[in-house]
Amino acid sequence: FPNATFTNATVTMSRNGAPVPLQILPMQQGFGENTIVWEPQATAGPTASREPREIDVTTRVTVSNVVINNVAREFTYNVISFNPAEAATPAITAAGTVNAGSYQGGTVSPGEILVVFGQNIGPGNLAQFQLQNGRLPTQLGGTRILFDGAPAPMIYTVAGQSSVIAPFSLAGKQNVTIRVEVNGVLSNAVNLPVAPTKPGIFTLDQTGSGPGAILNQDFSVNGPANRARRGSVVQIFMTGGGVLSTPGVDGAVSPPVLNPLAAQVSVTIGGAAAQVQYAGVAPALLYGVVQVNVFVPQQATSGPNALRITINGVTSPAGPTVSVE
Repeated sequence: FPNATFTNATVTMSRNGAPVPLQILPMQQGFGENTIVWEPQATAGPTASREPREIDVTTRVTVSNVVINNVAREFTYNVISFNPAEAATPAITAAGTVNAGSYQGGTVSPGEILVVFGQNIGPGNLAQFQLQNGRLPTQLGGTRILFDGAPAPMIYTVAGQSSVIAPFSLAGKQNVTIRVEVNGVLSNAVNLPVAPTKPGIFTLDQTGSGPGAILNQDFSVNGPANRARRGSVVQIFMTGGGVLSTPGVDGAVSPPVLNPLAAQVSVTIGGAAAQVQYAGVAPALLYGVVQVNVFVPQQATSGPNALRITINGVTSPAGPTVSVE
């Protein structure tokens, strides 16, 4: 207010009902409008706390005994402050750590390709991998995903989700702790059980349902308009097959040779057993991508057939289909 006098004015601040220590600073009057300046004390009280707090903090400020036109006035208002570093803290959940094929969570298996959903877990713009000396990077766009403290190979990252390949070294463990680190800031820890296998079939629309990521015997993409013949071989692509007969290499591209899964595999198409020709690493693709070649059974019906893969007694979720003539 013009001509306000602050000679005997006082200032109090409180946060969550507790007083905030402050100091009124000396000001030289006579230049522009009169004013009063103060600063909170960071040596004691709530302002000095280093404990975790809410992103938004409300402080109540009262300025008393301000004289305006010979009348003492009092002004009270709230100030909302925030720490940008705290606002950007990454956060993840156990339910948001899922198989990249089925989008089902609950456990993690060695070599499984995962999608991790969360908040502030990547850059604003999508960052995708480029091989470095034949390997996936363990950091993308300032983001790392840690399994028991060790960074794992990353496929992509963006603010709301990231994709990573679980290390083969999880084999034999009971549990794993997963955290996301963004520009040096760590997320909360998520603990998940480790399962030997967790099969999830990739689908063309990347939802976990509908036409699977499948090649017909002539290497064309299987679908309702391009069905497989009964008795022909189809190639099914999935993840979560567990360890290989010859150990896999985290983040590497597999050589163009067959390397079967260590666990037993069975497949059904439309509920009928399909003979497995091969189940193992997809040659010349990333370790973590599993290829399963099967013969389409004669009992399969014309049109989309439900596709299920069982590895080490664990069956892939319902949803993916293979189309048969």
